[in-house]
Amino acid sequence: MDTEIQIYQTTLSDCPYLDGRKSMNFIIDPEYPLSASAYGHLLECGFRRSSSIVYRPACPGCAECKSSRVPVKSFMPNRSQRRAWKKVSDDIILKPQNDEFNEQHFDLYQRYTRSRHNDSDMAESSISQYMDFLTSSWSNTIFLEIWLKNELLAVAVTDRQPGSLSALYTFFDPEKMPYSPGVVAILSQIELARQYELDWLYLGYWIEACPKMSYKIRYRPIQVLEKGYWLGL
Repeated sequence: MDTEIQIYQTTLSDCPYLDGRKSMNFIIDPEYPLSASAYGHLLECGFRRSSSIVYRPACPGCAECKSSRVPVKSFMPNRSQRRAWKKVSDDIILKPQNDEFNEQHFDLYQRYTRSRHNDSDMAESSISQYMDFLTSSWSNTIFLEIWLKNELLAVAVTDRQPGSLSALYTFFDPEKMPYSPGVVAILSQIELARQYELDWLYLGYWIEACPKMSYKIRYRPIQVLEKGYWLGL
């Protein structure tokens, strides 16, 4: 990335992860001509995509949101992850699909959001809102289908860059919780990265004090971005 990028700063708002905190982000100029390759460099600098917006937390007096990534070639599942994978290993089928609209995916997304986010606008997303949230015009986005025989367990929406995958959002059948679909989805993305011979799976922001975001530390070895340096935990 040799060209200069304009970065904007959002106004303060309530933090969605930590009570009593205020949130602010740096945002890449929406007019900047991004690509999957450029996004790979931005991931290394702690940025992340939501829709077509690429952002990084810039909260005053707080640095709890830390970018995280798994070196897929050296990843070793722990006991509970091995147990979750063993439950599905005989029947699991991974099918990477392109980012075109798929009615079956959307039906699964609606069931998931109505189960998990029934108090938010996500539960009643239109098709255009759903596609705007998960895709962008410049990203190389994969809808990784995770099947158990003839049943669709989960879809892991994943961006592919040179050298890495980035986990964007996963939705799954809420009736299949005994199969640990969230764990299986991350293990499937790690497996896909290995098949593609890539180095990293980016997991988004790790927030130690937030139970919804602290689980990422279980995928070891893992690195987090601290003051401009990727450090192993």
